[in-house]
Amino acid sequence: MQKKIEIQSVQKMKKRDYIKLFLILFGIALIFAFFFSKMDKKRKNEHNLIKSDYKVTKGIITKKFVYKGSTISVKFKIGDTIYEGSDALDIGKDKKVGDSLLIKYYPKDPNLFITEVNSEWEN
Repeated sequence: MQKKIEIQSVQKMKKRDYIKLFLILFGIALIFAFFFSKMDKKRKNEHNLIKSDYKVTKGIITKKFVYKGSTISVKFKIGDTIYEGSDALDIGKDKKVGDSLLIKYYPKDPNLFITEVNSEWEN
């Protein structure tokens, strides 16, 4: 009789642990969803700012990443300053490292830019 009581209490503990685990994982998922939503909104605001007042220049692709999301690193020069950054590679995936491409940048802060291979280029 003693053993049956111990087994039942262990089973109840396991159910509680599963519920706790579920709540923890759900909380982590909510944090990630909030973070990515915030980052997406920030990037859309940057795109709108660039589109409101931009200049166009040429840049060079310095790196290309196609694993788990396609992005490129680019380098371009405005005046005497060289800017480097990364952007999405949505279209023109045939572009290679060393290829030139057009870049729309915000004149007040050239660190904010969109490349011609980003789907936001025309939108």
